[in-house]
Amino acid sequence: MNNFFLNIKKDDKVTSQEVGELRIAVGWKSLEKKLDKAISNSLCTYSIRDKVKLVGFVRIIGDGTIHAHIIDLMIHPDYQKKGLGKHLIKKVIDDLRDEKYDFISVTFSDELSEFYEKLGFAHRKGGIIELVL
Repeated sequence: MNNFFLNIKKDDKVTSQEVGELRIAVGWKSLEKKLDKAISNSLCTYSIRDKVKLVGFVRIIGDGTIHAHIIDLMIHPDYQKKGLGKHLIKKVIDDLRDEKYDFISVTFSDELSEFYEKLGFAHRKGGIIELVL
């Protein structure tokens, strides 16, 4: 494998189809029909490709100045456990610090607590409601 850490691209063109396929690969719902709007409403996105294949992706949402929220971090299962997620999040954090954001947050499931704590996030109580239509 090549050095993916050098291939992290901010706001690289991604299609809803390839993000939907990556969502399925990591065990999530595709949500492909909503992704164009979700991506365009994001502050920015970051992606990692193996040649042309999308193997890593994350979106940042927020108010554009004080609060930034990391969402939809995905690393294709064939590329997990190689440090890609860690380097992707570190790049996001570095960029958001450079842009002088005051707060960076992330929502994650319990099994990812250790991953995010190692990256400097403190675990806080919160809640999320998934609306199923």
